[in-house]
Amino acid sequence: MPIEVVDDQAMTDALKSAFEDDLPDAVFVNVHYIGSPHGTSMDFEGLDIALIKVKEGRPIILYGVETQSWMMRDSRFADILTKSNVAYIQAPFRHENVRMIYRQLKSQKI
Repeated sequence: MPIEVVDDQAMTDALKSAFEDDLPDAVFVNVHYIGSPHGTSMDFEGLDIALIKVKEGRPIILYGVETQSWMMRDSRFADILTKSNVAYIQAPFRHENVRMIYRQLKSQKI
């Protein structure tokens, strides 16, 4: 499966351009993503999407501007972070850190 990004179009294009060759089966999900025009800033639809995607077994890299400890207040985030194919990285992030997380997810060491 090709790289997949759940975010606005600009970020989707940027992440695909940066990682498509190195992380071909990764799924990037912005935890703050709100796809519905009727959503609210607290909906975090990205987490709902990630909870569905986790079943595919692909490496999922969640990202957002909040710290991981702050995000743990959302039970969906806490639940998905227990999966061995999921990791969180706080934005802004360095490309090499994303690649390292991906390698760890692929080897199931996170």
